[in-house]
Amino acid sequence: SSAEAATLSELARTSLAGDQSSDEFLDQLRGQFDLAGVSVFESADDGQWRLRASAGERAPQVPEEADILDRPRAGLAIGLKQPAPTGGDRRLLSAYEAHLAALLEREKLVLHLRDSIKLIEGNRVKTSILRAVSHDLRTPLAGIELALTALRRQRSKTSLHQQEEMLDVVQNSTDRLKGLVGNLLDMSRISSDSVQVLHEPVTWLDVVPDALAGVPAGAVRVELAPNLPPMDADRGLLERALANIVENAVKYAPETDILVQATAGSGVQAGPDGRAFSELRVVDYGDGVPASRVVAMFQPFQRLNDSSAGIGTGTGIGLGLAVARGFVEAMDGELLAEETPGGGLTMAVRLPLYMGPADLKDDE
Repeated sequence: SSAEAATLSELARTSLAGDQSSDEFLDQLRGQFDLAGVSVFESADDGQWRLRASAGERAPQVPEEADILDRPRAGLAIGLKQPAPTGGDRRLLSAYEAHLAALLEREKLVLHLRDSIKLIEGNRVKTSILRAVSHDLRTPLAGIELALTALRRQRSKTSLHQQEEMLDVVQNSTDRLKGLVGNLLDMSRISSDSVQVLHEPVTWLDVVPDALAGVPAGAVRVELAPNLPPMDADRGLLERALANIVENAVKYAPETDILVQATAGSGVQAGPDGRAFSELRVVDYGDGVPASRVVAMFQPFQRLNDSSAGIGTGTGIGLGLAVARGFVEAMDGELLAEETPGGGLTMAVRLPLYMGPADLKDDE
């Protein structure tokens, strides 16, 4: 009786603590009653039983293989591979089975909760995308339409210089529209967990020049050591992430010294797990970001000093850093924000070093 009471008390404690999975508890149940095997079956919509979990080498794979089949609640069956205990042990087994049923129900509720949270987040992103389309994307489209209409209707009355200015408006608006749409599509991929990473050896020298292609000449200084080892990364995703980081620095720290740096001394370090990684830093000396805003800075549709005043003024829709972090983390890297000594913001991109073909995810 004392042992039975202690066991029931422990079951109640673990029920409240919620620190045990159904698979772990299934192993505990099998060991407690010295069963050759135990399985959990759930009733499907078609009325058939399907195997949910099992423990033991002789665990029944279908209900018919069980020596005894208990049903602690509707739609759930627990199959035992040997005769069930009797007397006090039978009462304990019933308590164990009821506890197992509760664990399975809790796990279902947790999965439903996660799905609901993911659905809510997806709806939030969709709503934000619609708002972005209705505001920020209209501005470059309106600029393109206005310039083209003026060229078409007043070409004979405008000078070559004026025509060149209108074409510049079209080009700038098109570039901005391309960037906005690209970030929206990238954020949709990240939100739906559909980012596909092509792991390959990549160096900073491979991607930095292309990442800076959209930045005005002379706006950024580059200091890259030529002897840095390659990283395990996706060239396209890394280029896209770096472009967003640098463009963000140019946007919010204009007319300041912006430095893209990776050196042999500080560029290769050991991570918390002991794996070596390479680091590139994008350093600016602008106003910086308050510590209270660092976390929000990486959230989708968040901008520095976020307000509706920025809409249509070229500030973008607040996706650049969210996309950059999503891509870097998809490559098993980190994107960190630090305060620049003397004022400003430093973004550090850390990626694991390439260790050979066996390191590639596609070959594992």
